[in-house]
Amino acid sequence: MGVVHDMRRQAKQVVVPVLGIAILAYFAYHAIQGDRGLFAWMGYNQQLKQTHALADAVAAQRAELENRVNRLSSASLDPDLLDERVRAMLNYASQGDVVIMVPPPASETTAGTTPAAVN
Repeated sequence: MGVVHDMRRQAKQVVVPVLGIAILAYFAYHAIQGDRGLFAWMGYNQQLKQTHALADAVAAQRAELENRVNRLSSASLDPDLLDERVRAMLNYASQGDVVIMVPPPASETTAGTTPAAVN
């Protein structure tokens, strides 16, 4: 009877520290690997930096487009920009312009044909 009583007393003394270590290990694991742990936090920070960079690029593009719209408005019409847009949209060229005709790439002209048919 004395041996069983000693084993129970020793088991009671061991259970509390083991249980405490197990709980501590559980929380430590989830503090690092969990959904809101250290690794997730680092991932969120990286994603936040990428989103800020994208927002800055979009803001710069918007500012450029707003500048072009302002220059095309009737109050402050830029003749050079208007001339550029007319030439681009209507395929016009002035008398002093040199036009260089560039043939289409070979992949467009030989699409669907065999090499023997091209020669």
